[in-house]
Formats: sequence, structure tokens, C-alpha cells
Amino acid sequence: MKRQYISFLFLAMMTLLQSISFCQSTLYRNINTWSFNKALQDVDTNIVSTRSAIERFTAEYKSYGNPQPVTIPVVFHVLNQDALSPVTLADAQEQVAVLNNCFAGVQGEFLHVADSLEGFGARKANTLISFCLAQRDPAGAPTTGLNLELTSVPMWNPGDTGIYHEELGGANAWDVERYLNVWVTSMRDTITSYAQMPGGPVASDGIVMDNRYFGVIEDTAWAYREGKTLVHLVGNYLNLYDLWGEGGLCSDDYVEDTPIHNAPNYGCNEIYRHVSTCGDNPVEMTMNFMDNTDDACMYMFTYGQMMRMHAVLAEGGWRYGLVDSLNLACKPSDFAGQGLEERNVAENTTDGMVGKNAMRLYPNPATNEVNVALRLVNDAKVVVTVFNTLGAVQQVETFERTSGFHTLKLNCSAFPGGMYVVQANVDGDVLTERLEVSGK
Repeated sequence: MKRQYISFLFLAMMTLLQSISFCQSTLYRNINTWSFNKALQDVDTNIVSTRSAIERFTAEYKSYGNPQPVTIPVVFHVLNQDALSPVTLADAQEQVAVLNNCFAGVQGEFLHVADSLEGFGARKANTLISFCLAQRDPAGAPTTGLNLELTSVPMWNPGDTGIYHEELGGANAWDVERYLNVWVTSMRDTITSYAQMPGGPVASDGIVMDNRYFGVIEDTAWAYREGKTLVHLVGNYLNLYDLWGEGGLCSDDYVEDTPIHNAPNYGCNEIYRHVSTCGDNPVEMTMNFMDNTDDACMYMFTYGQMMRMHAVLAEGGWRYGLVDSLNLACKPSDFAGQGLEERNVAENTTDGMVGKNAMRLYPNPATNEVNVALRLVNDAKVVVTVFNTLGAVQQVETFERTSGFHTLKLNCSAFPGGMYVVQANVDGDVLTERLEVSGK
């Protein structure tokens, strides 16, 4: 089910703004995550030390971490002035499916020439993170994961804390250690949305977004119609910085395999050498979900970003409670099939592989040699790349294979003991598996 773009409230705004020729093409997505979090730190200086501790834990995790599949329960608090909600359950289900596809690395084809010329395509990762609509509320009662709250507030200003309090026209957060809370409402035009990064106060721990950017929208002229605004925001929530970093342009995003951007990008930049003005002038990764291009041109997280997100979800990480809450908030059957039909995680199949093209590694852990078992739907060129935990390429092998089952052998005897990621690019379909190499 596709949601109509214009709500009654926004239609009224359109009428008021006709005199200045307001139109969709000039309404850019303005993600305000860093400003929001900076304001929180200015009020509570303890957040700075907490964030520093989270960064130390993240740095350690990237050295030893072993990401496992994770499912995060989500609740959408929809604030509206009447019972005719601009967001339906079908919209919420579609939005969750978008999250699952994007985080699994199956959302969108390789569209940009820099994918091959800069090697960006080889960095695309299945993050092993998925999402489900919460099926039980904090008290254990059944829920759809869609919490409609009537409000007397017609439109919210960015950073307005009333949005987190039911008595002020907002909605109280559900247990933030067990649920990803997303407030969906009408925001002032200048701000689209923002997320609280790990380490902030409990009451506001979640994501706030304008309902015009929520879900899959029918208007094909709308640049942000594919639901990827929330994908970017969940990245922030899981401790990813925007690609232009924190505290000003050209700041580091603390991920080794993403280039530093000098500013957010808008539109669909199809020019190969979109060069950053920062540092040694790297080519910018405009197709990354943590940039700000049109939805149609955003389609990847990197391996380094995956490791950073898993650090806050790992035992001892700031958001580990989300992992532990699954049995309380959702069941596996609740999210099965929600955009995960192509997810390449081996489970519950006779050959250990799922999806269309598929891959499995054995033995794993390996010592001297690892077998890469592939199932190919069509004849294809296969490029197998091995990355270390910093995202550096350790080995690349290229093969031509016919459709069917194949086993490729990789020599890993020279690899230091530790965790690696093996990616198989099958004519643009990227399959990802973790590999543990035992110490010699």
C-alpha cells in the first residue's frame, strides 16, 4: 500500500505558501542530528564523557568484534491532531521493510560509476541488522508497534522536548533499552528530522522525523519517497556520524572505509569525480546512506560502518538491551519476510544458504585455506574480496562461473589471526560473510 504524499495539514501549508512558489523540488531534506546532540551536550556536560567512553569501547570492538545477526524492535509514536492518522499500519510495515532491505545490503543496484572506479561497490556490506514492529508493549500487552497519540500541537519546532511527554501533547518513550522509539509528526519546514546518538538522556532517546519523509510515498516527483530518511537516522541512532562528521565540515566520521566529505550532498550526483575539498581531496561516497542525496541514489553501508554499529549493540555496548529485548518485544515470525527475502544469512536451509545468489564459508574458523561455496542463479563474473577489521583489502580473486553450485578456494595462510569479511560480488549482487582466521 502506497501512502499519498500530501496530508491535510501539509495541504493547508501549501495554500498559505503559494505566493512564494513553494514546491517539492526545493524542499531539501535537512537532517539535524549533530545540532540536536550538540545542544544536549551543552546542557549536560556528562554526555561528553559518556560519548568518549562509548568511542573507546567502539575502538576496542573493531579489533576483536564478531558481529552476529541482530533484530531491533521498533515502535512508531505517531502524533496527530485527529484520529485520521497520516501514517497507517501498512505504511509502518513498508518502512520496516525498507530498513531491512537497506541494512541487509539488498536495496538498490550499483548505479554510480565510482562503485567500480573507486572500489566503493566492494565496500558494500550486509550489516546483519534487521528490524521488526514491536508486538508487545512494555507491559506485555499486544501491540501493532504503531502508537497513535492525539495532540493539540499542530506543528513541532526542532528540539521541543514536549514531543517526548504525553502531558505536553507528545508521547512518552517506551523503555529505551528495549525499543527503538521513533516519533513521527509534523515538523517546521526548516528541519526534517534528527536522532539521538548513544549516550544521551533517557526521555529523548530515539528519533524524531517529519511524516512527509516517512515510509514509501506515491508521489514519484518527491526526491525522498523511498523511506531512506529513516535509514540515515537509524544509522545516527546506532552511532554513525554523517559523512561530513561532527563539529563542522570536513570532520572525521570515525570510519576507516568512508572518505571524508566537506558537506552533505543533495540531488543525485552522477559525476564520477565528486571530489571533496577536505584533506587529500578524496572522491566522495555520495551513494552512502550517511550522505544526504536523493533516496534513489542512496544504497549502501560499508563494512566499517557495520562494525561501528555493532559495537553499540554488542554485550557491554550502549544499546545492547535492544538485542536482549527481542524475546520480550517480538518473535522471529513477526518479522519474517519483511524485506528479508534476499538476506544472505545462512540459517534454516538444507544447504545453509538462502536468497537468490548465496555464499557460505567453510571451515570457519579457518587456518590455511577456506572454501567459498557459491550458489549462482545465472552465469556470472565473481569477484571475491577479503577485508580486515579496518576495511583494508587483504586479497582479491576474480572468477568466471556458470549457474549452479561452485566451490572456490582461498589461501589465508598469510593472514594474521583475527576476524575478516569475505565479499563476493556476483555481477553487482554483493554477498557478505564473516571469516575467522585462527592464529598460527
